[in-house]
Amino acid sequence: MKVLTRSGELELPASIASFFQASVEYDEVLLTGCFAEDAILQDEGMEYRGPAEISRHIIKTNREAAVTKELIGFKKKDGLPVATAMLSGNFEGSPLPLDFHFVLSGEKIKSLDITLSESEQ
Repeated sequence: MKVLTRSGELELPASIASFFQASVEYDEVLLTGCFAEDAILQDEGMEYRGPAEISRHIIKTNREAAVTKELIGFKKKDGLPVATAMLSGNFEGSPLPLDFHFVLSGEKIKSLDITLSESEQ
């Protein structure tokens, strides 16, 4: 699925494109549908399991900090998809580039690990 960014178009798997769309629109139903039943999220040293828990965490965190995301890159690292987004909002260090490390299972996200972008480390 093609996603338009400031620097052009990026080709993303549909579940990853839907993830970014749902997380910025605070669409919990769409976001939940992006994840496999046994999905795991690693974010800020915490682990969240299952589509409902993951979606609640992402929506709550994004709302509380008034987060906006701008997708700025997409690549494969060790054969796995990694999207980079610039996050802005009411949090320390804003704006901050983060890497979203995905593991897909079919059309669903099985695992997501959100880390500080490698370009910032």
